[in-house]
Amino acid sequence: MNYKITPFKNNIPLIVLAAFEIAAGTLLLIDPESFPRAVIIIFGSALVLIGALYLARVLRDKNDGVSSLTMTIALSAVIVGVPSVAFSRIIVRDLIEYIAIIYGAMLLISGIYKAKSYTDSKNAKTPAPVIALLGALAAMGIGIAVMIGTFKESSLMYLVVAASFLAGAALDVLAVVLNAKVKRGADANNTNKAVK
Repeated sequence: MNYKITPFKNNIPLIVLAAFEIAAGTLLLIDPESFPRAVIIIFGSALVLIGALYLARVLRDKNDGVSSLTMTIALSAVIVGVPSVAFSRIIVRDLIEYIAIIYGAMLLISGIYKAKSYTDSKNAKTPAPVIALLGALAAMGIGIAVMIGTFKESSLMYLVVAASFLAGAALDVLAVVLNAKVKRGADANNTNKAVK
């Protein structure tokens, strides 16, 4: 059976990521050194939710053929997300000196999922604003820059990461809004054509 994938359903991972980015960015702006565990827990929870959404899509569409990339995305999200939540205390205690790499990886992973969401929309022939892809590429680029230690001062690194999360969330929300407007316009045009 073929299921119609609506723009809203395609955007659910993007909405989840935007919620994580807003929370993480805000915490890092308030006090970056006091909330690393909270950021890690929120990140892990977002990944688990996204993984569950993709797994549900895999199970729903298994008779229509599901790409190996979708399955990989789903499993990797759960595999990374569950330990992030379960072992957040240990991560903060033993790996705090690598926090820049951890935050950079969060940005990189966030960008990858945004890119996946964009391609899902394109493949489903639903509206996919280019701004969503630009946000994904920016997140991946900044994430790599943070991971390799481009920002030497920790205060600058925290500021860049926080600003990237919040800017990414803003772009995500804008992409969802534009997506909805384009879809409404397309539906209106189809309705007019049908009436004529």
